[in-house]
Amino acid sequence: MRCVFCSLRHQTWAEEKCEYISEDLWKQYIDAVAEWLPKCRMEIANRGEQTIHPRFPELIAYARQKLPRVQILVSTNGDLSQRIGVENYAAWVEQAQQAGVNIFMFDCYTQPRL
Repeated sequence: MRCVFCSLRHQTWAEEKCEYISEDLWKQYIDAVAEWLPKCRMEIANRGEQTIHPRFPELIAYARQKLPRVQILVSTNGDLSQRIGVENYAAWVEQAQQAGVNIFMFDCYTQPRL
């Protein structure tokens, strides 16, 4: 899902409807990366606020299972802190890290206070 702050909304294709990635497409992507680049750095950032995906921790866990050596970096604007509250955000970040996220990179607009 692309958030309203995303500069990508100014691109020519930005009028198309953005949706969550399907689990099938995610698994196809992860399986391909596991075959081609099993020791890469994977950044999850493109076209939206991925941390609001309803199955985000499960998708990360699948990636970690298939890619145990990959560094997983998640770029986020911290929007989830507005949705679930800052007190719950720290627990959510810990859950995501246990699922396999190595690094969260928060933007300068909405860094949650953890």
